[in-house]
Amino acid sequence: MLAGAMLAGTASAEGESRISGNSTHVISQVVENSAAAREDDSISCEIREYVNREIPQHLAGLNYYGSYTMSDIIPIHNWGGADLQKYLVVVSDNGKMIGSLTVEYINGKIISLYREENIPELNAVIANNVPFQLGYSNDCFMISTNAGISVIDNPEFVDTGFISQLAVRAELNEKAAYSKSVAAANRTRTTTYQVSPAVKNVSNDKNPDVLDEKGNHRGLCWAACVASVGMQYTSQTGYTAMSIYNLCNNSTASDRPLDYPIGELSWYLFSLKSIFEITAMQTNALSSNQVQNLMLANRPIIVRLKRPADNGTDRKGHAMVLFMYNNFSSTSGQYIFMDPGGSSSGAGRVSVIIDSTIMTNGSGLTITSRNGFTYDTWENSIYRR
Repeated sequence: MLAGAMLAGTASAEGESRISGNSTHVISQVVENSAAAREDDSISCEIREYVNREIPQHLAGLNYYGSYTMSDIIPIHNWGGADLQKYLVVVSDNGKMIGSLTVEYINGKIISLYREENIPELNAVIANNVPFQLGYSNDCFMISTNAGISVIDNPEFVDTGFISQLAVRAELNEKAAYSKSVAAANRTRTTTYQVSPAVKNVSNDKNPDVLDEKGNHRGLCWAACVASVGMQYTSQTGYTAMSIYNLCNNSTASDRPLDYPIGELSWYLFSLKSIFEITAMQTNALSSNQVQNLMLANRPIIVRLKRPADNGTDRKGHAMVLFMYNNFSSTSGQYIFMDPGGSSSGAGRVSVIIDSTIMTNGSGLTITSRNGFTYDTWENSIYRR
């Protein structure tokens, strides 16, 4: 478990966590630490970049849909011992804690553990903007505020004598000194971090009527993306790639495109309008600033991709839904997509780290799908007007 200082965002009207699956899901990640010794500022910068990458991946792996808020990095002190290189970040949905990421340096590596949990004591201090510190003593996890010290984990290890001594120490008992000691830990409490639309996974399927040049049934990734985006804007559920295809194929609307439904721009626009009453527009590849503005406006983007030519044949296409953007710096960021997958994989999340070139112009985006194919061109973007 562990905690932090909040950043704002949006969430479900019910204020409930939108993570589905096992509530005891735990994941651990390891990355190399490139230098043995670091100043505090560089450690925070490195860990912030790590946290920005890892938390969206954990939430995506837990099938979390919607917006969330993320705390700043909160140091965990070793009260009564040597300093720890240990930190906590809290993830919340509509003011309710839904998980935490513990991060620490061990033998030159960053080790992290994500847990689904709600710690009421942490929720309370964050929600009420109360300055606090986190600390360990004898394996007992505690939270300290100007009102006193509370034990929030492993109370059986409490050393009451130590806590009594701690309570009268000047840096925790005197208000001015205490406020100074916690100021750094609460420095970005109200900064907006991330907003992401609620996009559901919808798996690819095979077009029953249209074959490619090799005689294989073409995919319905375009229809899966339409279903995912359409359900995000409406209360309707249960749409699949095949149901979108059938509704389009059976349509008698006067503006229905000719021939069988395939992944052409006209079918994206027609299906979104005729099935979900969404008026969409199509553009070319986007910059990261354009992507960020669309994410903040709750407008996920269907991205049409192309992969390199296959022995001189036409370049194969694929579609994904871009639903999350994490901005690490002016030269680095991360896009997270809903990928419908293919014949060897179902739908799921994929992510790609982008550099300053792609941030300026996304047309050269290179990404590998869940089906193992690499695409090197962002051709078109489709999203709600």
